[in-house]
Amino acid sequence: MHNPIVFIRIGWMKYYRGAQKSDPLRAENFSFFRNNNVPFSNGHEQWNFAPLEGKVYGYVPRSSGINITKLGASPKSEAIQGVTVVFTALDPFAMVLKVVGWYENATVFRHIEYEHKRGNLTVESSIEASFDKATVLPVPLRTVTIPAAQRIKGGFGQSPIWYAEKHPEVIERVRFLIKSYKRNDEKTTSRPPRNSNPERRKEVEDFAMMLAMDYFEETEDVSSENYGWDINSYSNNQLFQIEVKGISANRVHFELTPNEYDALQAHKETYVLFVVTGALTKAAKCHIFRYSSSTKWISDQGDKLTFKSRTGAVAKVAP
Repeated sequence: MHNPIVFIRIGWMKYYRGAQKSDPLRAENFSFFRNNNVPFSNGHEQWNFAPLEGKVYGYVPRSSGINITKLGASPKSEAIQGVTVVFTALDPFAMVLKVVGWYENATVFRHIEYEHKRGNLTVESSIEASFDKATVLPVPLRTVTIPAAQRIKGGFGQSPIWYAEKHPEVIERVRFLIKSYKRNDEKTTSRPPRNSNPERRKEVEDFAMMLAMDYFEETEDVSSENYGWDINSYSNNQLFQIEVKGISANRVHFELTPNEYDALQAHKETYVLFVVTGALTKAAKCHIFRYSSSTKWISDQGDKLTFKSRTGAVAKVAP
């Protein structure tokens, strides 16, 4: 029998280890911040994965309480143990709701149970778990999307809490993600040998590089190293290869050099294509393509890449 599961929507961060200039809370979709001129840095969820005496404490934005009766608790109970708490956030580039992390075997209270001083904030929380049961997904691995109520009946609505009663397929997909996810304690990928420098990127690719360097964690610009990708991103002690493409037009259509195409095939499990269309315009849009054995190369928005091999390859989204 599976543990009960509940979904919580929070703002987007890389680490959720507190306020950091390199990891600002992004919560543009929360009207509270916009309407009350409250800085995003005041968002209490930024501490959701910061350990305190071996524990983590989950903040639920603007919540009056979690209906733990829906999770299996009796109507008179004030808490329920053994809950899987899944945190979701709106990807600020892909503009879709994604799973960003979770607590396993958490204790969930019906109302706020804890208050902790974190910097200048008094953080309230109604969820507790052991730190070793808390997982933040590295940004390149945030591939599981959550349906919004605006698009699918019974999807995640305006409330920051969602029980997914009408979407067992989402629960199944998230349980599989949690079961299959493995933490890596050591880097297993060695640095490729140094090679000759490529030509400088065009202005639109510089713009795309700036966005990608900000989006991913622990980024290192290696675009001059001729590795076959532009950025090393170290997430949870794992190396991801990020290839950046800047496009002036609004259509995904770009070329891969032979070196880039070889790297994509060799590192497909950790290789990410970060494509910016409409670069340098107000219509700029990010398309993030990752590989899976079932869907091959697919973006967060569900667009599939097709490749036509030449000396390298040309990739585009089918109309």
